[in-house]
Amino acid sequence: MRNQGFTLIELLVTVSMVAILAAFAIPAYQSTIQRNQLTSCSNKVASAVQFAKSEAISSKQTIVVQILSGDNLQYRVGTDADENDAVENDDLLQALECSGEGISLNVTDSVTHIAFGPTGFRSDGQGIINFLTCNEVGAGKVFTVSNGGSVSNHDAASGSC
Repeated sequence: MRNQGFTLIELLVTVSMVAILAAFAIPAYQSTIQRNQLTSCSNKVASAVQFAKSEAISSKQTIVVQILSGDNLQYRVGTDADENDAVENDDLLQALECSGEGISLNVTDSVTHIAFGPTGFRSDGQGIINFLTCNEVGAGKVFTVSNGGSVSNHDAASGSC
């Protein structure tokens, strides 16, 4: 008659195999999470810019996307009643924050705002604006805002961050 159960050796071999598999899976999972946070942040910013453009057209007034400095990337979308290129609380339409460890933003020529006029075209007088969002492992996403207000989003070239 054979006894039911596992021997100590069988149990140790199984636990060792699980530990080895986990050692490979956990770093890959963390990399996936960081990449998804970066993509999410880049998409939020692009969405805010597209929202500002459509809101400018529908409301027939200038709408500003203001980029705030701080630990987390923060953006405010709203009207610019006093024309100071800033969105005050009473003019606020949308506010968002990109939270994720090690996500940074680089903007062409230290741009602090993007303004869209009632026609949907940019009215801030700046050229094409490139936003580069990077994470702590060096991956990046670039999105470009043209003078006409169109937004394109793609992976950054290797070594950009």
